[in-house]
Amino acid sequence: MKIPHFELTHVYEDGTREPPQIVPVTGIPWETKTGRRGFLGAAVMAGAALAAASCAKLTNPGASSSPCRDSRAHKGRISGLVIAPDGKLLVSVGENESIKLWNLPDGALLKTLKGHKSRVLSTAIAPNGKLLVSGDNNGSICLWRLPDGRLEKTLEGHKNSVYSIAIASNGKLFVSASHKIIRLWSLPNGKLLKTLEGHEDSVKSVAIAPNGKLLISGSGDKTLRLWSLPDGKPMKTLKGHERNVNSVAIAPNGELLVSGDGNGVIHLWRLPDGKPMKTLEGHKNDVFSVAISPNGSLLASGGADGFIRLWRLLDGGLEKTLEGHKNNVYLAIAPDGDLLASGDRNGSIRLWRLPDGNPLGCLIDLDASSDRAKGSTYTVMNKTTGQTVTYTLPCGSPIPPGAVCTCNCVPGSVKTVSPPIPSSRNR
Repeated sequence: MKIPHFELTHVYEDGTREPPQIVPVTGIPWETKTGRRGFLGAAVMAGAALAAASCAKLTNPGASSSPCRDSRAHKGRISGLVIAPDGKLLVSVGENESIKLWNLPDGALLKTLKGHKSRVLSTAIAPNGKLLVSGDNNGSICLWRLPDGRLEKTLEGHKNSVYSIAIASNGKLFVSASHKIIRLWSLPNGKLLKTLEGHEDSVKSVAIAPNGKLLISGSGDKTLRLWSLPDGKPMKTLKGHERNVNSVAIAPNGELLVSGDGNGVIHLWRLPDGKPMKTLEGHKNDVFSVAISPNGSLLASGGADGFIRLWRLLDGGLEKTLEGHKNNVYLAIAPDGDLLASGDRNGSIRLWRLPDGNPLGCLIDLDASSDRAKGSTYTVMNKTTGQTVTYTLPCGSPIPPGAVCTCNCVPGSVKTVSPPIPSSRNR
């Protein structure tokens, strides 16, 4: 994963501009004379682009009184996250019928997709990265084209909430989970192939093995079921959880199943026979999300207690507990295994470095954040060129040395306060 950066474009009074300057986060000092925290970085865009889009920033969540406290990626709860196969796109779904596309690793908000008529609960991206599938609280499923986010088709069939979606590795099949049933659909046409029945309560989570031949489902009836694909025949029922199964994940090698439940307990099962291997305990209540690193060595779990726990899958040992969220954490791990994204019920999304779990930043849509996260614009004078750089950050964000807070300035724009040096201009 590349180091986060921000983009600065110098714009002159006559309308000419220099090529964008990419500044790495590590190139800016952490301490300032004003006593504020150091600057981590922001996805700063040119004024024209920003005027037509929501402003998104990537801000350091590590220090006390973090701007992440008042900053949100969504106005309401986040129900799911997924990272594209190339690692360059994060999709978040949640309240207000919204789906948001974020650029990684700099955290810029690319687009908000509208098409659902109720809260979006689940999402998945096809292996080729060109199709996004999402399900909502009314039972509707939407197929979206990526990267432009065009709505291709809406599928109806479920009568209840679509809690989870999984796409097969060949990209020709996806499954959707709802109340007591699972539906199999073909891609890209969205034709309904089969309905699977057997669970006695809502199916909260589904996962498809890397070879595409095995489907795992976890339910509120406290069981896991194994189904063969593509025929959808039931194979085995796994019992061991004492409460509802909220989340399931399959290791990249297809030999291990992980499931989290309403008691905060995580079970490890051997595949394909379903033999119980190990039980991990640490969360105080519901484990809403489990994610396994691409190399199969690390498990991340997100709970209703707001904690993220990193476990070693080799021996089941707890490696680290990550703090920052307050409740209901959902997770996604980047394909290269270097980044973990987490979202919660408050609409916050945070990024963490793996495997050490160090905080990288949080994603911010200023339109979704509280008033305390808006309205702080800073200027910095470049004495050599006579240029004044202006950009906006969430209220309370760390700033570079010498910055002066102003107001109503366009992020990323630069006005010359004296004639610029001719050699520096883009003619």
